[in-house]
Amino acid sequence: MSGFQLRKQGNMFMELRKYIEHIYILFKQENDIALIKLIAPLPFNDIIAPICLAEAESDIPYGRKAIVTGWGAPGSGANPTTSLMEVALDVITVEECALLTPLPPDHSKLVCTLSPFKDACQVSS
Repeated sequence: MSGFQLRKQGNMFMELRKYIEHIYILFKQENDIALIKLIAPLPFNDIIAPICLAEAESDIPYGRKAIVTGWGAPGSGANPTTSLMEVALDVITVEECALLTPLPPDHSKLVCTLSPFKDACQVSS
């Protein structure tokens, strides 16, 4: 997918071989995820490292930070970016989240965050 690059400190650019688009179901708020495959292996260092994925709800870091990344719009009404953006958000429980906003019926795939003046990218996060 031309035009999209991963950008991080040190001016490293990696080209994408394949972008696997997610099938986001808006009315269910499900599957808001996408996968990318790089043309070459990514060299790990003190800035670039693999991520940990939760295997069970007990692995979700409630009360700690989670990093959200995406190529969406950096603000309401803004154009989507071609650089990968990231933000650290505070993770809250599903119960806390349900007090603040309507949730989809299936909570098993849900991680809630609440951070003042911070949000995931609009459209694609």
